[in-house]
Amino acid sequence: MDLQVVVHGEIPASTADPSEVVSVVGNLVDNAIYAAASNQDREEPAVEVELAPSERPGYVQLTVADTGPGVDPEVADSLFDRGVSTKPTGGSMRGVGLHLAYQIAESWGTRLSFVNDAGAVFTVEIPVHDSARDAEEDDS
Repeated sequence: MDLQVVVHGEIPASTADPSEVVSVVGNLVDNAIYAAASNQDREEPAVEVELAPSERPGYVQLTVADTGPGVDPEVADSLFDRGVSTKPTGGSMRGVGLHLAYQIAESWGTRLSFVNDAGAVFTVEIPVHDSARDAEEDDS
């Protein structure tokens, strides 16, 4: 499994609860590793995690891409609903991670979204300290 982490520029510290950031990042990376590994007979398993400044002040963009089969179009519209999972059944905890990540993203004032592009690509913006806004607050 090839796991790459790419950071573009300087990323400020997050203003979100650390356990929320871990829940979102952890769920996305865990799902990406599972998807990439499940497709290894057709593609070399790989996951790329990318952090980059967002166009929105006060956020950074997190992208998690994998070489898996992508999100099944039959579940695409309900992927973030509680209980929906693309993994085989076999546990009561299936279909919780993406639902939780989606709810956390909404509480941050952003969205968790995905596209299929040679695998699944999930994107979310994470709130961070905005140096310009922080400087304004310090001046007042």
